[in-house]
Amino acid sequence: MIVAVPLETSKGLNSRICEHFGSAPLYAVCNMDSGRLRIMENSNSRHEHGQCNPVDVFAQNSVDAVLCKGIGGRALIKLKMLDIEVFVAGGLSTLAEALESYKKGLMRRVESEDACQTHDCH
Repeated sequence: MIVAVPLETSKGLNSRICEHFGSAPLYAVCNMDSGRLRIMENSNSRHEHGQCNPVDVFAQNSVDAVLCKGIGGRALIKLKMLDIEVFVAGGLSTLAEALESYKKGLMRRVESEDACQTHDCH
């Protein structure tokens, strides 16, 4: 199982989760089975709302799930079309917290009505 998480900082498991999926400066890609963690830059972090495209990178890296605090409707649809599940990282602060919560089955799936409408939605 490979999980991606949008990040603000690059500090390994202590990295801070970004509030917005598409405009995150970094993404963590973690293999939950092996524990292998890779943090990569989001080359498309500055874009108009609804125009983010990290989805292609996730597909190339065989990502199965995304853990995030906020995500736009178009990105959510693109991920679902690729059979990538999206979960709410809610009040969690760090990558370690998100991965642990996911591992324990404590996260709920993002539904269409949860999608952000603007970059200032939360």
